[in-house]
Amino acid sequence: MKSRIIILVILFATGFGIIAGRAFFIQVLPHHKLTQLRKSQYLTVVTLSPQRGKIVDRAGEDLANSIMAHSLYADPSMIKEPRRLAVQLAGILGVSVSEIREKLLLPKRKFVWIQRRLEPQVVARIQKLKEPGLGFIEESKRAYPNLSLASQILGFTGSDGEGLEGIERQYNAELKGEKKSILSRRDARGRPLLVNGQLFEVTQDGAQIETTLDKQLQYELEYRLSEVVQDQNADKALGIIMSPNTGEILAMASYPSFEPTDVSSTKVENRRNRCVTDSFEPGSTFKLVTLAAALKTGRYQPNSKFFCEMGKLKIGKRTIREAETDHKYGWLTMAEILQFSSNIGTAKIALEVGQEGFERTIKDFGFLSKSGIDFPGEVAGLAPISSSSKWSDHLVSNLSFGHGIGVTALQIANAYSAVANGGALMRPYLVKRIVDSESQVIESREPQVQRRILTKQESGWLTMMLSGVTESGGTGKLAKVDGYPVAGKTGTAQKVNPNGRGYSSNSYVSSFVGFVPANQPQFTIFVMVDNPRKNYYGAQVAAPVFNKLASFALHKNGFMPIVVAEEKLTRTKPSIVSKARNLLQDQEVSDLGVPDFTGLTVREVAKRISRYAPQLEVADGAEFIGSGKAVNQWPQPGTPWSEHKKIRVYFK
Repeated sequence: MKSRIIILVILFATGFGIIAGRAFFIQVLPHHKLTQLRKSQYLTVVTLSPQRGKIVDRAGEDLANSIMAHSLYADPSMIKEPRRLAVQLAGILGVSVSEIREKLLLPKRKFVWIQRRLEPQVVARIQKLKEPGLGFIEESKRAYPNLSLASQILGFTGSDGEGLEGIERQYNAELKGEKKSILSRRDARGRPLLVNGQLFEVTQDGAQIETTLDKQLQYELEYRLSEVVQDQNADKALGIIMSPNTGEILAMASYPSFEPTDVSSTKVENRRNRCVTDSFEPGSTFKLVTLAAALKTGRYQPNSKFFCEMGKLKIGKRTIREAETDHKYGWLTMAEILQFSSNIGTAKIALEVGQEGFERTIKDFGFLSKSGIDFPGEVAGLAPISSSSKWSDHLVSNLSFGHGIGVTALQIANAYSAVANGGALMRPYLVKRIVDSESQVIESREPQVQRRILTKQESGWLTMMLSGVTESGGTGKLAKVDGYPVAGKTGTAQKVNPNGRGYSSNSYVSSFVGFVPANQPQFTIFVMVDNPRKNYYGAQVAAPVFNKLASFALHKNGFMPIVVAEEKLTRTKPSIVSKARNLLQDQEVSDLGVPDFTGLTVREVAKRISRYAPQLEVADGAEFIGSGKAVNQWPQPGTPWSEHKKIRVYFK
C-alpha cells in the first residue's frame, strides 16, 4: 500500500513537472512559431504616413499644413450583412457599391481601409449607422489655409498623401518623412483594442519647407492678374516678382488658377505654373538682348546712331516695318531706338553685330536653356534654328525684336535681373531652407551666380537706356511710379496662327518687364497678358499692371521716394534752375563735350551743367536719380552737348 502511494506521488509529480516545464517553455522561452501565431491572433499591423511637413512663406506664415482627419476602416469578419452595408456606405461616400463590397467580403481579413481622410459631416453620417465592424483612425490631411493662393507653386497631394505637383512634388521626400508601422492589440475575438478612441498617435515627421515667397506680394500679384484679364477680356495672364540681387522668387502666378483642395473639378491647364512650363514669343522686351550684344562688341555706346530708314527696311523679298505706320524715324541713337521701340533700328543693330555675337549673347542671358530653378516641369524655350546653321538676315532681324524664338517668363525676368544687379545671371530659387521636425536645418540655400554676362559699365548703360523707356516720349511711360525711377521695356508680339503658317492678325501677347528703383534695384517685375481683346499694346495693357505692382512692393517694404533734381535744387540754390523752358532751341551751347560727373554730388553736377551748358534747364533737361555721389551717367563723357536734350545721372 505504501509503495502504491509512493508511485502515485511520483506520477503526479512527474506530470506536474511536465506541465510546469511546458508552461515555462511556452511563457518564458522564445519560440518563433508561437510568436508569429500570437501576433496573427492578437496583433494587427497598420501602416500610415506620418504628418506631412509645412510649407511656409519667407515670414514663416503657413502656405500649406496638415490637419487631423478621420479615416474609415472595417473588420470584415465582424460584419454580418456586408452587401447591405456596402450600399449604405457607397451612398454616403459617393463611390461605387462594388468597390466597397469587394473590401467587405474578405472574411479572413481583420483590417481593411474603406476610405481615407474624410470630411467631418461624412464621419457623422457613418457613425449613425452604429456598425460594430467599422471604426475610425485619425490621420493627417493636407490643408491650404489661403485657398488658391500660390496654388500653382505649392501644387497638391494625392489621396495617399504623396505630392503630385509643384513644391509638394519637388520636395515630396522631405515633406512626407518616413512611414511607421504601428502594432495594435486585438481582443480574443480579433477586434482592435482602442485607446482613448484611437489606435495610435501620429508624430510630425515631415520637414518644413521655408520658401522665398512673400505672401502679401503673392496676393497682390494674383489680384492684379485677375483684374487685368477681366478688364481686357483676355484669355490669361501671368507674372513674376523676384529679387534681382539674389534670384529669390518673391511671387509667381498665372490666372486662371485653381484650389488644391478641389483638384478634380479644375482644368489641367490651370494647374500649370506657366511662368516656367510655357514658352512664348517675347516681342520687344527681347530688344534688351540685341542692344546688350552691340554694347558687348565694344564698338557701340548708347549714343551710337543708326538710320531707321523712315519706317521701312527691305531685307531680301521682305520688308521690316515699325509697329505703327506713322512712325518714320531717321537717325536715332541706340538709347532712342530702345525708348521709341524701333523695330528697324533694332534690326540694323543686330545685323551689324552678326550671328555669332548675337547668338552668344542670347545664350549668355540664359535663353534656350533651363534656369535651374527648384521646380518641376521647367522648359528651356524654343530655338529658332540650329546654331550650326547660318542665320538669314531676315531671321536675325526677327530675332532682334523678339519674334521667331520661344522664351519663358522666368527667363525674361532673370535676364532683366542680370542688368539690374550689375551684370550677374543668378540662379532663381523658391526654397530658402528645409528644417526637420526637430528644428534642425537639413538644407540652406544661398544666392548663386551662374555667370557674369555684362560689365558694370554695360549694365549701367542698359539701365539708363531702359529708364528712358518710362520717361515722357517712351513707350513705357504708364509704368512709371511717382517718386521712383523705373527701368523697363514694353513688349507686344503677334501670336502664331494656330491653324496655319504665319501670325494671327488679331491675337497678341502684351507684356512689360522692368526693375525698381532703377538706381538701387530691389524688385524685378514681369507681367504678360495673353490675347487681350480691348487693347493689345504692352504699353496699354501690361505697363499699368507693372505700375500697381511696383508701387505696392515699394511702399510695403518701406522704400522712401527718391527726391529728384528739381526738388533738391530749388531748396538749395534756386538760381541754378534756369527759367528757360525750351531746351536747346536755336541756342548756342558750349563746344566742350559732356564732362565726367563720377564722384560728384547732386549740387556739384548741377553747377557743372550750368557752367558747361547754361542754356540747358536743369529741372527739365537733366534727371538726377538718387542721392550721394554720381556713379553713372548718360550720355557718356565727351559726347557733344548739342547731340542731346537730356542728361541722366545716377547717384548712390
